[in-house]
Amino acid sequence: MVSATLKRWGTQIKGGAIHPLILPVFPVLSLYLNNLGQGFLSQAAPILVGVFTLSLASWVLIYALMKDRNKSALIVSTFFVLFFSFGHGLTVIRVVLEQLNLLDKLWFILYAQHARPFWTVIWVIFFIAITVLIVKRKRDLKKLTDVLNLMAVTLAVIAAGNFLLADGFRLYLQSATRLVTATIHGKVSESRTDHQPEIKYHAFLPFISKPEPSDPKNSMQFEQIWLRDFPATTTLPQQLPDIYYIIPDMYIRADYLTELYQCDTSDFLSALEERGFFIASESRSNYHLTAYSLASSLNYMYLNDPAEQVGDMSGHTLSAQMIQQNRIAVFLKSQGYTTIAFATGFWFTELEDANIFMEPPTTLQWLPGEFEAGAIKLTPLSAFSIFNQSRDEVYRQRTLYTLAHIPDATKIDAPTFTFAHILSPHDPFVFDAYGAPIPSRDSYSYEEHAKAYCNNVLHINRRLQEVVDKILSHSVKPAIIIIQSDHGACYGDYAEHINERMSNLNAYYFYDQRYDDLYPGITPVNTFRVVLNNYFGADYALLADISYYLPPNSNYGFVDVTDKVIGK
Repeated sequence: MVSATLKRWGTQIKGGAIHPLILPVFPVLSLYLNNLGQGFLSQAAPILVGVFTLSLASWVLIYALMKDRNKSALIVSTFFVLFFSFGHGLTVIRVVLEQLNLLDKLWFILYAQHARPFWTVIWVIFFIAITVLIVKRKRDLKKLTDVLNLMAVTLAVIAAGNFLLADGFRLYLQSATRLVTATIHGKVSESRTDHQPEIKYHAFLPFISKPEPSDPKNSMQFEQIWLRDFPATTTLPQQLPDIYYIIPDMYIRADYLTELYQCDTSDFLSALEERGFFIASESRSNYHLTAYSLASSLNYMYLNDPAEQVGDMSGHTLSAQMIQQNRIAVFLKSQGYTTIAFATGFWFTELEDANIFMEPPTTLQWLPGEFEAGAIKLTPLSAFSIFNQSRDEVYRQRTLYTLAHIPDATKIDAPTFTFAHILSPHDPFVFDAYGAPIPSRDSYSYEEHAKAYCNNVLHINRRLQEVVDKILSHSVKPAIIIIQSDHGACYGDYAEHINERMSNLNAYYFYDQRYDDLYPGITPVNTFRVVLNNYFGADYALLADISYYLPPNSNYGFVDVTDKVIGK
């Protein structure tokens, strides 16, 4: 019976419906194409195969029940189109409420605890209603089938065009090569996109996105731009110091914390000063995004030169390599240092070639990767708390694991360089002020954002103070500790709030208190210039402290916003 049904179904679709073979997979395919070069092949491929297989099996099953090729095809396409349009629908509702200035009053219909389950029920009712109409319709659906076939083919052509125009085949081969290589070696690593406040929204990609990537070959070609000019190490200290570079992500400077967030961190800063820290009270970041900021600080140079030569900074390929093959780590390795790094969840800040790379053992059976989480957000599956809980839990685990293991460097005999990019206080906000787990939310009013952000700052302050105390009490070697955020925080558009976005936490501990070259307005680009001059016999000139902003859709046109940032 099954074979007869399949044969009859195969005969009938000749010259008939083909849209159920294309429309169901198109949203996932679009998601992947908008993220080419991110290394998401290992996550996208199983989803694409699964969706295609499920849609095909559903079509065969429904046809076996209805004996109507066009109706069964329409039901399948309707289900999957609606399934992957769930997130878009909520986005449209949000935009409408914003345009009507009703979001503050009606926020609960989107963000209350049971909002997504409610809309899932509405979605189910809507799908059932459409299915009933299709089943009861007596007219032939041939014309509608032809329209849907044309639409499906058009979308497939557009996807293929985008794939080719984005140099997609080369990027696909690179992803496939990485996947095969990792599989052979028994590990499939997952690359990640940027975090949510640093995304753009696309028609088929409302939750994660990536601009067109730079050519990795170019970044390899221009590697000598930053891996050069190493200092002559003629006056090394008798005992090389352990160096800790700790980056709490999106930690805004204290004056803005007080002014904009009503968040008092004076106790934390006073505690650091009591332990011998120098606080750069007027510090600001050199760039407004993590990838650019860390690429600059770790290579103690501005990005203008490599950006102009490569000709594209719109993606993170160049800045990622500048982070992963950064000048300070390469130099310190040459001096006998052991490098230590941690899993972050952000592909461009994971130094997996460090001598010691640590990541937390997961306690959950399955945690969605960034691509999988983005796909889930498009669907009614996002109504089930297990998915959000998984995301929140992995975020907590990474944050707490890194904080707990930074002091492990004190147990190593060789001098160490520890690079610790900590996800907090960046959203999602999953801690209260005392570190208790709380569920994150997709959206906050300004007041809610300020409170949630402040709570995460207060939590990370307590944990950072514990880290500092453990390092200072357990270390038998001299220690240099740099606690420096990559950039500040803001609620809204970066360009409109550039002064607060650029104002960052910047605190230094030098074991001999040699702070003559530090000053209140020092920026991250000069951090390792001072360290190398003081402790490794270098003679780097300190650079002018400049803050740059890269406008949207600009390849490498960094704009100097220093005057605006300083003027507040």
